Amino acid sequence: MTWEEATRFDVFDEDGTYLGAVVSPDDYSIYVEPVFGRDHVWCVTVDALGVQRVVRYGIRLGGVPE
Repeated sequence: MTWEEATRFDVFDEDGTYLGAVVSPDDYSIYVEPVFGRDHVWCVTVDALGVQRVVRYGIRLGGVPE
């Protein structure tokens, strides 16, 4: 039996306040560490053909649209 679960990152504000968990997209590559900004994250994704791309995802604090 194999257990699979999406990669999650716990996100903290610069003062250490816990903001919540970010679940990575399905095409996220675990081999390159993501780079988090205040309201975005840069990471590498891999498509069905194995092509890698650097993408930027926005982060909505509290899950509420801005």
